Amino acid sequence: QPSDAGDYTCTATNVVGSVSATANVFVQGAPRVEVSPASQVVINTNPATFACFSYANPSPVVWWVFTDAQGNSTNVSNFTTVSSSIVVNSTLTISSVQYQDRGQYNCTASNVIGTVSSGATLTVHVKPVVTSISNSSEVNITQPFSLQCIATGFPRPALFWMKNGANVSGGPSIFSVNITTTQLANSVPQVGSALNFTSVQRNDTANYTCVAMNAILTTLNDSQTSQLVILELPDPPINTAISQYGSRWVFLTWKAGFDGNKPITSFNIYGRNLNTSSSFQL
Repeated sequence: QPSDAGDYTCTATNVVGSVSATANVFVQGAPRVEVSPASQVVINTNPATFACFSYANPSPVVWWVFTDAQGNSTNVSNFTTVSSSIVVNSTLTISSVQYQDRGQYNCTASNVIGTVSSGATLTVHVKPVVTSISNSSEVNITQPFSLQCIATGFPRPALFWMKNGANVSGGPSIFSVNITTTQLANSVPQVGSALNFTSVQRNDTANYTCVAMNAILTTLNDSQTSQLVILELPDPPINTAISQYGSRWVFLTWKAGFDGNKPITSFNIYGRNLNTSSSFQL
């Protein structure tokens, strides 16, 4: 066993005296390997480090092999990603972990006696990001409309909508929320949501915010906001009154009603002859 290695001394003794001889014992064997930690969960862009401890005589050669989520294996000395900086020796360090770095990392030690491997698992959580939302829009009243939102993250984020800062819970437009998900190989999961209006109404004018949040990174959420403006005919003027008048003139006052979410460009004034009931425009 490796523990048997050391110096062994033989001593011979008689009445005249004693004499000794020492021999050194070297124990050769296959390496022993330990990787620490055995598993690790890291948020993307943070660093990750695995240490490989190998013991053997003769001294082993040590290398790392990465097996990705699709089962593809690569010698780490040749493994690079766009944004990761990897230091390879008995300790493997990824300075900025990305989603594609998730998988199994095996440390292998080899000498003339044998070859041994030990592995560790890296799980990468990705902060939710709302990557797109529909542009702010103006829509004619009673028309159907849909707001679209796309987000990425791992674990796959949940999407929900807010109207002027309050959760969307329904309304006279009978809007509904549709959720779709997609997963491309070695890409961060993508989630889409559509907020559908069957017939937009006046009170649907608001700021709509799409919020992405996942169950683990609850303090790391992301959002984007789009404004929806409903266009309609302006309301009639209110508080119309004749304050002064003469034989050939009249002073008419009024207050503009709701403008339909577009500036009122003009007011037309009409009169009616009480004797003939005919109308005329002033």
